[in-house]
Amino acid sequence: MKITTILLDCDNTLVQSESLAFEANADLTNEILAARKVDLNFTGSYLQREFVGQNFQNMVNY
Repeated sequence: MKITTILLDCDNTLVQSESLAFEANADLTNEILAARKVDLNFTGSYLQREFVGQNFQNMVNY
């Protein structure tokens, strides 16, 4: 059978994916900060506590 659709879920509607999304976001954020020599480090759980329900743009503008 040919795959015709891919369903992406990052808000825990279908599967518990939100924590995975925040972990990936923390990894990317930390990589960007390190490249710019900014001495900050975030965890996925911290970002989830602070920003759950918001989009990435709101996190960046914080």
